[in-house]
Amino acid sequence: MLIPKEIDLLSYKTHLRVEFRDDRQKIFDPIRKKWYVLQPEEFVRQLVLTHLSRTLNYPLKRIGVERQLIVDGLKKRFDIVVYNNNAHPLILIECKAPESNISEHVAMQIAQYNKTLQADFLWITNGSKNLYYKMDYNEKKALPVSAMPNYIRSA
Repeated sequence: MLIPKEIDLLSYKTHLRVEFRDDRQKIFDPIRKKWYVLQPEEFVRQLVLTHLSRTLNYPLKRIGVERQLIVDGLKKRFDIVVYNNNAHPLILIECKAPESNISEHVAMQIAQYNKTLQADFLWITNGSKNLYYKMDYNEKKALPVSAMPNYIRSA
């Protein structure tokens, strides 16, 4: 089953753990199990994580956040990767702050990261705009799709 493209990530706001700590507003990341300063991009990242776990049913253990990868010899960090049951990258997600445009530069950024990761799906979001793609490695294209797949348990 696919979830419609027009998801309301802000509807997950009430599920986020946000509080003042050390005189700063912070948000809890259930994947990294740490509190982070509440920055706009971090807010979007946590909304996406909530959507992945609550609506698409991905177990938290199948999700990686802010991990390093090497792209063309340079150290980079991806926002979110969802792994399939074989630990292969299934979905690569690039999160931007709500006020950020999803530009060609952002598309190039996720494409560069995916050269290394080889995920099956790409998702670019700023919290209100969501672009989804399925990779066709035979044709070397990212094809637009209407949604990301739900988690499917394997036998």
